[in-house]
Amino acid sequence: MRKEALAVALALASCGGSGVAGTAPSGGAGQSTAAAAPSAASPGPSARAFRDLVGAANASPYKVSYRVTSTAGGQAVSGSQTWYVSGQKFRMDLALSQSGSAGSISIFAIPDGSFSCVGQGGAPAQCFGLPAAQAFAQSPGAAFDASIRQNPDAFGASFTDTRSIAGTSASCYSVSGTASGFSKGTICYSGTGVPLLYQFDASGLSFTMEATSFGVPGDGDFTLPSPAQRP
Repeated sequence: MRKEALAVALALASCGGSGVAGTAPSGGAGQSTAAAAPSAASPGPSARAFRDLVGAANASPYKVSYRVTSTAGGQAVSGSQTWYVSGQKFRMDLALSQSGSAGSISIFAIPDGSFSCVGQGGAPAQCFGLPAAQAFAQSPGAAFDASIRQNPDAFGASFTDTRSIAGTSASCYSVSGTASGFSKGTICYSGTGVPLLYQFDASGLSFTMEATSFGVPGDGDFTLPSPAQRP
């Protein structure tokens, strides 16, 4: 089973992680309702400084589900993705559909370390230790988010408009990411800094990740589904 699980993880990674996904976690945090999030009821954001919005989400926990589409080398990939964020704890669920095949994987970056938990064919997920540097490598969106938070001033962000995404008002910015390998992009944040839309183009790649719902994570959402096997 370990070889099969790793094969699924590698398949997901080889597709750039561009299809990702949300299996509903325990504790009710898998609700698909924007009303569950205090931020959903807050006033819509205006053309605030990009740096201010990028840092705002660090102040409170959030869970957000996305619809993901990507085209790379003429091959289309689709899926869904869910992020769980609380302080230094991060979890990302991914599900991928490509050419009639499917797979799922959850990435955890928690105080105990970084882990990959893979499920296949309805069998219980198996978890394996993961080098911290690989935690975000499964998803272009997560890697993009990490780069922006590290240095928001490097992307030449310019406010463009306000949109309604997942039932919430979001401020949108055009960004240039030559330093990160993409030619142009758009990013939209809720008033509390939750990323609701990432769209960017690079050589041979088009990637869009748009929120469908968001709320708050439960305590159990950061617990591994099985004991981790370490190298």
